[in-house]
Amino acid sequence: MIDLHIHTTASDGSFSPWEIMDKAEKLGLKAIAITDHESVDGIPEAMKAAEGKNIKVIPGVEIEAFVDIEGENTNTVIHILGYNVNWKNPEFNNALNEMITARTEVTRRMVALLANSGLDVGWDEVAAVAGNRRWIGINHILECMLKKGYFASRKQAMKGYLQYFVYGKIAYVPFPAVSAKEAINIIKEAGGIPVLAHPGLYHSDDLIPQLVKDGIKGIEVYYAGHIRKDISKFEELATKYGLITTGGSDYHGIFHEWELGLGEVKVPEYTVKKLLDLF
Repeated sequence: MIDLHIHTTASDGSFSPWEIMDKAEKLGLKAIAITDHESVDGIPEAMKAAEGKNIKVIPGVEIEAFVDIEGENTNTVIHILGYNVNWKNPEFNNALNEMITARTEVTRRMVALLANSGLDVGWDEVAAVAGNRRWIGINHILECMLKKGYFASRKQAMKGYLQYFVYGKIAYVPFPAVSAKEAINIIKEAGGIPVLAHPGLYHSDDLIPQLVKDGIKGIEVYYAGHIRKDISKFEELATKYGLITTGGSDYHGIFHEWELGLGEVKVPEYTVKKLLDLF
């Protein structure tokens, strides 16, 4: 069993890389990929935590991007996973650092909009929830709001994204994402393999031919949020376009409903072997 889509406290996950490794060992996972948003800060700690454990750690990242079709922005935002990246590459880190700065600035503006609307939420409080790390995002705002009583439960807080932060809501601020082609090139130039994350969330198969033109090399077929019908469809598309197939839970700890290890969704054994040989 493997899980190639995991977030830690280096971005918007609630558990540290050390805690993730302990959980992965208890589950008997053969391999995990640390794929924090725009950040590789958690990878050194994960690799250190893996010492003495029979678990392969694949260095990864997840980058937000928009899709261009024939030069036209489709206004469709996607996520692209990068696997086996050279996380020490200076140019790669420079690109990610710019994204982290942009992400944190967007979050700061969201907090200001909430405060201007009369909610008792301050930047210092949100930053403290994030452990005063470089990457600060919506999950940290929601956790702060939960602690202040704006939500009755964490489950309700997880739905707060739709209540406050999507287009048309009081704290919506668009993230200045790079194009999919740019994201793919950033990953490739760091020696990584670009893979389309959770394709079932985009409700548009037309994106995949364009992403293949842009240089995508794989697709996250086995995703915790995919039903059997989704999996079959994306297996067929992967075969059609010669894409590798991967699988991951998109684990965020307490900030998300999915469990580490993909739960009932299983990555086929032959795919596991192929991926472990590849990575």
